[in-house]
Amino acid sequence: SDGETGWLALRHIGQVAAKAEVGRLSIEAEVRGEQQTEIGHPREFVFEIFSPGADAAVFEGDVWRLDGLDIEIETDIAQRAVEITGSTAIVTFTAASDQSHVRFNFSIA
Repeated sequence: SDGETGWLALRHIGQVAAKAEVGRLSIEAEVRGEQQTEIGHPREFVFEIFSPGADAAVFEGDVWRLDGLDIEIETDIAQRAVEITGSTAIVTFTAASDQSHVRFNFSIA
C-alpha cells in the first residue's frame, strides 16, 4: 500500500437506513418505484469503492479482499456487476423485480 486510505460510498436515489458499529455497517432500504431517472434507478444500489490495485474479481465473492482489509458482505441481492475505473471500483447491485426490501451487512472479516 502507498498509504492511501480506501473508502466506500453508496449511491442510491431512495432513502436508506444505515447503522455503523465497530467493525460493521448495516444498510436497509425499501425498493420503491420502477422509473429510471437521470440520477439512477430505484432498484440499483451502487457502491463506489476506492481501493488502488483491486481488480473486478475482488468484488465478485462474499469477502472483498482489499489492500490491508478483508470485508465480508452479506446481501439478499443476487445480481451484481463490477466495473473498475483507475483506483475505483463501481459495484452495482440490482434488486429483483419482486424485491421490495433489501439489506447489506458489511463486516471486517
